[in-house]
Amino acid sequence: MVHRGHLLGRFNYWAEQWQVANPKGTGDLIRTVNYGLVKSQNQSDHTMRDLTECKAKLATVLTEIAEFAVAEELPHFAQEFEMAKAALESDAPERDYYNEDFVCSDIYSLSARQVIYSAGRAWVFGGMGSWNDMGFEDKETNRKYEELSAHLYDAINEGIVSAVDLD
Repeated sequence: MVHRGHLLGRFNYWAEQWQVANPKGTGDLIRTVNYGLVKSQNQSDHTMRDLTECKAKLATVLTEIAEFAVAEELPHFAQEFEMAKAALESDAPERDYYNEDFVCSDIYSLSARQVIYSAGRAWVFGGMGSWNDMGFEDKETNRKYEELSAHLYDAINEGIVSAVDLD
């Protein structure tokens, strides 16, 4: 995955490399991550989106997809989406997140942290038993599932890009 960051008038693209640093350790902090600069340029490849708009878009799709999960009797996912939605309004969005110091609160605004932690909670894609492993026999239900999933994926990614922009 490549991450974009803005520093001193340049747009920098970073790639991460995760490693197990302490395999015999206890708790959640057995891994480290190192970042390397991949590309630097004067102009961004991306059109930045307004954080307030991204937050509203994420809230809307989380409401819709949580309602869908309830209607389809998927309580685990419904709970995850509700927790993600709650993070958007929380004064402490990092509370009860699996890694509470995932985001440096000294650098990012509360609104940016709300979006980042909400996006992290709402990320249900990938891995066995994940949201995108499902399918529904009813064509209309499956169409709605695919549409909501695409909207959630887009809202999460747009929100993260907007939230981490330090301009």
